[in-house]
Amino acid sequence: MRPRSMARNAPWAQTPVGRVDERKASKQMGNSNIRHRHPYTTASAAERAGRAVSEETIWPTMQRLRRPRWFGISGKALVGLLTVMALALPAAQAGRANAATRAAKALQGCGAELYWTNSLGRSINKSNLIGNDARGILYNRYIPLGLAVVDGNLYWADQGNGTINEANRDGSDAHVIVRDQNKPFGVAANYQYLYWSNQGNGTINRSDLNGQDARAIVHNQAKPNFIALMPYSGEIYWADAAGWLGDAGNINEANPDGSDAHTIVRDQKHPFGVAVDIHHIYWSNIGRDTINMANPDGSDAHTIVWDQHAVTGVADGGGSLYWALGKSVHASGTVDPTGMVVRADLYGHSAHVIVHDQSYPRGLTVAGAFC
Repeated sequence: MRPRSMARNAPWAQTPVGRVDERKASKQMGNSNIRHRHPYTTASAAERAGRAVSEETIWPTMQRLRRPRWFGISGKALVGLLTVMALALPAAQAGRANAATRAAKALQGCGAELYWTNSLGRSINKSNLIGNDARGILYNRYIPLGLAVVDGNLYWADQGNGTINEANRDGSDAHVIVRDQNKPFGVAANYQYLYWSNQGNGTINRSDLNGQDARAIVHNQAKPNFIALMPYSGEIYWADAAGWLGDAGNINEANPDGSDAHTIVRDQKHPFGVAVDIHHIYWSNIGRDTINMANPDGSDAHTIVWDQHAVTGVADGGGSLYWALGKSVHASGTVDPTGMVVRADLYGHSAHVIVHDQSYPRGLTVAGAFC
């Protein structure tokens, strides 16, 4: 057997690709230890400096990865893989804009639908999750505002006659289940309870789904607008506006029984609509024309969409975020029916109008999005 020093000083060990040639030489000489040395230890400093100049220029960080093997992948293979990933990134970013649409279309097979109220049009309406087949299902209401859907039942607040109402999802069999409320506004429901806000006396209220055992569970709110429920656990969230557009307001939270009511986001400008999922809470600031987002505990509150004129209700479901834009009332008193419904992804990206020509849409809800 030749001594190791001869292999170390052999011509093949001095080449720029000494790793491959050294291994061949080691097999020929029967020396198994040489393969554990770093492949570039035998090359001179000048040779190392001149090796792969073009790659050092183009891939300054990747060149360092070529030397060892990473999880069984050679450095060259890893560079190639990362190159493919970099080329695919623009396509992935372009596809993100359509991801919410694909999710919404998939959920239509579950019977998922979007519902909203038109307070000036005095109607309750629905469409699929991308805005197709929009139509009214209930007409001649008084002032329909917040609404919720649980299974086959539709619930809504009518501020015009102070009632909480129920109907089938197609609008049939509409009837009153709770009377004598003081300006009811927002409505939310799960499989156990029905909740609503009363602006007139500053309360959050709860009843059974049939309207029985109706009672106030949160008191002393300034002007509670729309409300929402955390999926599964049932915590209550609501937007509380201290006054009209120029005044501050808060986003509040309470347990399902109304206990431990507290503010989680302060200093909003007339917060109006609110929606919540297990990851985030969303709300509209009608005084700032914005859509906002925070963690469910109120931390990391920030604006995600700006310049939304007369923004009102907010809903999320099916991988999308929805909000309503109200009508325009001119100084002369004439009404411009430019209300619409907008859809975006859950971070406010790719916002676009899906329903046009509504008459002051207010409450929004997504039904059947978790089937």
